Amino acid sequence: MTRFAEGREALPAAQRAAWDVIAGRRGTVPAPFLPLLASPHVANLFEQFSSALWNGKLDRATLELVFLVTARAWNCEYQWRTHETKALAAGVPLELVEAIRLRSELPTDAVDK
Repeated sequence: MTRFAEGREALPAAQRAAWDVIAGRRGTVPAPFLPLLASPHVANLFEQFSSALWNGKLDRATLELVFLVTARAWNCEYQWRTHETKALAAGVPLELVEAIRLRSELPTDAVDK
């Protein structure tokens, strides 16, 4: 028995609508969003919050650093794997990413950038 519905068609109408909103922006519904579909209202609010972060005033590198620090603080490997390459692509120095990953002292020159 699976814990969450396997695919959009197995969901009731309200959950399918929330699925469509999430997939419409992301191209898919990532695994962490599946439990949110149990409450379509919460799923939609979370997607709005996520969209506001992505389209807000923080530059991409700073936003990715927020995700990495949060992922490391909570030992969330899914979040880490999802955002590590995005952070590097956004210009976050490798030595800073590695310091966060290892929970070591941050390199001063990387922090200044």
